[in-house]
Amino acid sequence: MPRASINGAEIHYEVAGEGNAVLFHHGMTGSTEDWARQVPLVARKHKAITMDLRGQGRSSAPSNAEDYSMPIFDGDMRGVLEHVGVSKACIVGHSIGGFTALEFALAHPEMVTALVLV
Repeated sequence: MPRASINGAEIHYEVAGEGNAVLFHHGMTGSTEDWARQVPLVARKHKAITMDLRGQGRSSAPSNAEDYSMPIFDGDMRGVLEHVGVSKACIVGHSIGGFTALEFALAHPEMVTALVLV
């Protein structure tokens, strides 16, 4: 179970495939499992990266309310991408994952090759 220490939390992530990166970001109360049907297809031609939001799935849950904010989620996404050696990715976000994906794209346009909001 791959995890990275990012911003005071242990963030669970998974990587499949090779090529241009696609980062999938799930919605509230979801996990990497939400993308189980998409990842095998995308991983045929791309590096598919999934991650569990802090406090959800297999990521740790910090106890302080201030550990859950858009800047923190943004830092988690960036941290996972850097941890797996990716400097640019297509960002796919569902529900709150879409909101955080949009915030990430606005904060780091140089790291975003495409943005998909679901």
